Amino acid sequence: VEEYVKAFVPLFANDPRILCWDLQNEPDRAIRTVGNSAVISFFRRISSLVRQLDPQQLQTIGMIDRLPARYFPDWDDWLDFFCFHFYDKAERLNALVQFYKTQTKKPMLLQEYGLATGGPGPDGAYTEQDQAAHYQAVLKILDDNKMCGSVQWCLTDFPIGLAGNPPIQEDSPENHFGIFRLDYKEKPAAAVLRNFWQKQN
Repeated sequence: VEEYVKAFVPLFANDPRILCWDLQNEPDRAIRTVGNSAVISFFRRISSLVRQLDPQQLQTIGMIDRLPARYFPDWDDWLDFFCFHFYDKAERLNALVQFYKTQTKKPMLLQEYGLATGGPGPDGAYTEQDQAAHYQAVLKILDDNKMCGSVQWCLTDFPIGLAGNPPIQEDSPENHFGIFRLDYKEKPAAAVLRNFWQKQN
């Protein structure tokens, strides 16, 4: 990883197209798998290396929903802002934002959120109108809480065989999170996002 970072980061150091370096994806999930000492020491080593290679750009990590409170001090001094992911009902989001506010004074960004509009099982039972209503509710909560931003998951639906890790070889809700369909026609959620950002500007 260190050799990869040394080769990659200097190519984009100070590049205005780069918002930040997201140094770990969902480390709270990794903590459950391999333990906090391995995950936190890895992050600190990589964070220090990236700061040496690119001291100007921001650094963050994307939590999956809720990092246990006891781990916040291990990251807080190292990050420029906190990110978290949210794939739950919109009415539960405000409580999660308030939890983060009790743990850090750093800016917060909702780095992933969305709702699938198809696929087998209960996670795929939502309609495109459900997705639009979900986006509307999430954006209002973020605006009310003065979050520093948000990133929806994701732009377009996936054809079968691309989504997932490893890629899922049959239809899945993972294929239906886009705000555009496979033919690039908009779902109603695209208009919700457009209207929200136009109002902000």
